[in-house]
This record gives sequence, structure tokens and C-alpha cells, in this order.
Amino acid sequence: GLDEWLSKIREMLQSEDSDALDFVDDFKLNLFSEEIFVYTPQGDLKNLPAGSTVLDFAYNIHSQIGNQAIGAKVNHDLVPLSHTLVSGDQVEVIVSQKQVPHENWLDFVVTARAKHRIKKALKDEYRKYADEGKQMLENLFEQQKVEFSEGVVARFMEYLEYQSINKMYYDFVKGNITPPKVKAFTQLSDKGSWLRFIGRPFSRSKNNISVSQDLIEKMKQKPETLVLSDNIEDIRYVISKCCNPIPGDDVLGFMNRKGRIMIHRTNCPTAIQSMSSHGNNIIKAKWRTNESIGFLTGIKIKGVDKKGLVKQISEVIYDKHGLGIRSFHLNTHEGLTDAVIMLYIQNTKILNQLIDDLKRIHEIQKVSRIDRTIV
Repeated sequence: GLDEWLSKIREMLQSEDSDALDFVDDFKLNLFSEEIFVYTPQGDLKNLPAGSTVLDFAYNIHSQIGNQAIGAKVNHDLVPLSHTLVSGDQVEVIVSQKQVPHENWLDFVVTARAKHRIKKALKDEYRKYADEGKQMLENLFEQQKVEFSEGVVARFMEYLEYQSINKMYYDFVKGNITPPKVKAFTQLSDKGSWLRFIGRPFSRSKNNISVSQDLIEKMKQKPETLVLSDNIEDIRYVISKCCNPIPGDDVLGFMNRKGRIMIHRTNCPTAIQSMSSHGNNIIKAKWRTNESIGFLTGIKIKGVDKKGLVKQISEVIYDKHGLGIRSFHLNTHEGLTDAVIMLYIQNTKILNQLIDDLKRIHEIQKVSRIDRTIV
């Protein structure tokens, strides 16, 4: 039966016979289209969702192995944590006692278990530095002769576009937030007008109405709509850098202390946080249908490192689509390539066409729009 057959495969994995290993290297399981089956070096069978990475596999074995993973050997070849597994792979996770989970791991893991464990580990790490970071921030506010209160801290979090207060305190300790940023915040407006907290949180109704539903109800009460013009220098609004919305995205706006409107994508984590804290400042927004100006956005590319790959990517962007590139960052490691490209796109239709064309390049495994979620 199936169990006996799988047992034989397991025995072959444990064998040092080269022919047996060659067979396993070529062996692919197709029992379920939505699952893959991979093996540990000891021959234990693990099933994971299709698209799972080395890091998903590591967390499937044990949380500690996932937290300390630095890479893996897949079918005897060294690969990074982001490597996508396929059925029949033999996976040996490489760990280091000095390794800790990183926020960018959330960009490529696919299993709920891995995401949950990474977020928990990050939150635990942030919590360790919370008291130290809070004291540092309090001292900086005192130097600026500003009272340290929950309202001011909440406003400062919004200013820096943080969702997690412990993450903000952590970044203070690690030097990612500098004293000049605190000073700039305190000098935003004369006479301390920025200290007035805007709006009030959405109330939680008995039927657990969602933030999105609350947003719809708020907008029904404000029928006027801000039409985003093709002049990105318009003093009335600013395109938020946290989510880089472009024409075609569903967007909304929030009025800030200076009277300028920050435009966010409706699924932006920062926008959702602002909705819950400053509901009265929501402004409906939509794009003109005849936009021709380019808006800054970014894409991530993962693939196999091969001579001429950069040229192929550039030809698709420049020659086929005629788009302007602001920056192009490329990293190669162990035969793999990771690229982050910031470029100017007119709308989501063009962006999706570009992504589809890049995916047609044989060496490219994955192309996605940059859309980070802060823990």
C-alpha cells in the first residue's frame, strides 16, 4: 500500500548509496496539487502547503529551529531561507545560536504557523527593550520641554507611521529613531497645536462591526470627494510613502495637523491604524481617469542568478513599457538573485502588465509589488 511505498522511499533517503540519492533527487510527488511532501535527512516525511519555503519547513519542525535558521541544504545544495520547496526535496536546516527572527521573514513565509511564530518572536524581542526605549523617549521629550503623555506618544507613533509601540521603543534603543526626529516632531506647529489629539476612536458595536464597515459609514456622512489631480505637487495632499498608492488603487485620505491630506491605500496598515484613532478626519478620495503622470512604487524580484538577467529585466521595463527607474538594488548569493526596483508607474493596470511580463523571464521565480506589513 501507500504506507509501504513511502517507507521504502524513506529507507532510500537514509541510504548512502549514490544511485538511491540520485533517484530521490529526481523524484517528485504529485498526490495533492495543493500540498508538497518533503523529507528530513533522517527520512521523516513532512507535508506542507504548496509554495512553502525552507523557513516554513524549519518552523514546521520546531519553533526554535525556525527562530535560529540561517539557511539550508536542499538536495545537498546550499540555499537561502526564502528558497521555495517542491515535492521530493530533502531538506537539512542550518541553524546558528546567534540568529534571531527578522521582520522581512514575513515577506516570504506562507504557512500560518511560521507567520505566527515569527510575529510572536518579534514581539517578544521588542518587549525586552520596551522599558529602555520608553525611558529614552521620555528623556528626549523632556529635553524639548514637552509633557510625556499617552496622547503625545500616540501622535508621535502616527507621525513615524508605527503600529506597535514596543516596535517603536525597540527602534529607539537600536538607533533606528534618532533625536532629530523627535525634535522635528515637536516643532511641527507653533504654540504646541500639534498636541491636540484629533478625533476619537471608532466605537466597538455589539455586532463587532469591522473597521472597513465603520469607514464606509463615515464616508456616507461625507459625500464630498477629493479628486486627486495629475499634479503631485498639489499642496492639498501628499502621497504616503508607507504604501505608495498609484492610480487604480482604492484610496482614502486623512487630514493632518498642517491641513494637508495624506493619501493611503485602503488596505494600508497605517491607514487602518489612523482609522481607529482619527475617524473624524477621513476624507474620500479617487483618481482622475486620465492620469498620465508616474507615481513611485516598487517591485521585488526573486530568481536564479544568470548572466544577462539584469539586461532582460531592463529591456522589459525600459524597452517594452517605457518606464523610468528611480533605483535598482540587486543582491546575489549562492546562485540566487534578489532585486528591489523602485520605478514610476501610471496606474495599477500597467503595474500588473509589467509584473506578468517579468514573470515570463525563465530565470525569474517570483515578482511582487512591495507592500510591507509592520508587525
